[in-house]
Parts: sequence; C-alpha cells; structure tokens
Amino acid sequence: MTKREKAAGWVYGILIGATLLFIWGHSLTPASQSQAESDKVKWLLSLVLGDGAVTAFLLENIRKVAHFGEFALLGGELALAGRRLRLPRAWLYGLGVAAVDEVLQLFAPGRAPMVADVLLDYSGYLCGFGLIALLAAGLARLCRKVKK
Repeated sequence: MTKREKAAGWVYGILIGATLLFIWGHSLTPASQSQAESDKVKWLLSLVLGDGAVTAFLLENIRKVAHFGEFALLGGELALAGRRLRLPRAWLYGLGVAAVDEVLQLFAPGRAPMVADVLLDYSGYLCGFGLIALLAAGLARLCRKVKK
C-alpha cells in the first residue's frame, strides 16, 4: 500500500467516523430538542424553497428525508472507501449502523426505536452506496475507452 492510499484511508476513516458521530449523536438527543431542530430546518426550507408540492412533501417528512440523506451519505462514503470492503460486509455494515441508530433512541427521552426507521435508514445507505458504485463503474469504463 502506498503512502497516498494510506492517507486516503485515514481521510475516509475520519469522514465516516464524523458521519457516524453525527447520526448517532442526533439519535441520542431528546425528542423535544430533535423537534426544535426539525422546526428550524422546516422554517429555513420554507424560506428557500417557497410554496409548492416539493416543499410541502419535504416539510411534512423532514425527519425521514434527513435520515435517508444521512445514511445515503454514509453509504456513499463507504463506497468510495471500499476497495478493501467486500460487498456483503458493506451491506451488513449499513444494516448494523441503522440498527444501532434505532437502539440508541432507547436512551433518549421521548424517543423510541422503530423497525420501519431501520429499513428507511438502510435503504438510504444502499442508495448512497449504489449510486457511488455505479458512478465509479461508469468512470472506470470511460477511462478504459479513453486508453484504447
């Protein structure tokens, strides 16, 4: 392994660690604090996006959209870092992180874990992972064509 690959591994490790801290840290916040954060984001989105069907959907489902997005980010980070990460292990990793995320809510006042949220988080993870993997495969194919 070259120095560059080692450095990239450290960078990905730090990014993934920061994302995990963000996800799990928010799962440990009390329901009232979490709702206040969601309300602030709703207010900002309504200012930026104005009225419309997309805005109404986002405002109504802000917490679900946020969870999906957080896990999509994590999946994308792992896909980028994943040369050494085998696919079944990557899938299990995402499911494990989603399960831990929900279990942590047992320790936050007013919060409760839900199986549906594990599935939502995991689907976000798979979408992020899959998108980056598809983009990387397409880029590799393009590079091979350019070399020929």
